[in-house]
Amino acid sequence: MDWDSWIRKTLAQSKCAVVFWSAASASSDNVRHEATIAKQQGKLISVFIEPLTALDIPMGLYAQQAAKLIDWSGDCTDNEWRKFLDVCEAKLMPRWVQEKVELLEAELQGERAQREQAEAHEKVLREQIAKQAKTQQDLKTELQGEHEQREQAEAHEKVLREQIAEQAKTQQDLKTELQGEHEQREQAEAQEQILREQIAE
Repeated sequence: MDWDSWIRKTLAQSKCAVVFWSAASASSDNVRHEATIAKQQGKLISVFIEPLTALDIPMGLYAQQAAKLIDWSGDCTDNEWRKFLDVCEAKLMPRWVQEKVELLEAELQGERAQREQAEAHEKVLREQIAKQAKTQQDLKTELQGEHEQREQAEAHEKVLREQIAEQAKTQQDLKTELQGEHEQREQAEAQEQILREQIAE
């Protein structure tokens, strides 16, 4: 079996074909041909290992979403490495499994949306409760202030009543004293009249 036949057979049997794009691979006729076949079969996965532009890649083979591992240092948590693994898993995964995963992801997304809505609703309720609690506290403070004002008014009224009662008593005492003096003066005048009459006799 010649090389071309082996490549075609291998590509036909594979579930994905990873092409690592560099200046050398981009200029290789074999790589470009193999990448074209892989793309036609829906198996192409492009990875950049050197900084290239769309003009450096053969027409129709440039993929904007391709993983860029130019500066990858072996970190398994790297975003570009995770992107590359996700694409490989999607290609290698059987269709029915992929559909199941997509269904589960859709359900998960729906549950996440419901949870977010529930959390948003709970937040609104908490804000309303906090607002009502503040309003209640403000009313309680206002009522307490009015109660204190009423107590102060009642205390002031009591003081005024006591002052009025004291003034009334003083006035009554003065009136009684004045009446006593008037009676004494009348008695003195009557006594003086008697003495005048006696002297006149």
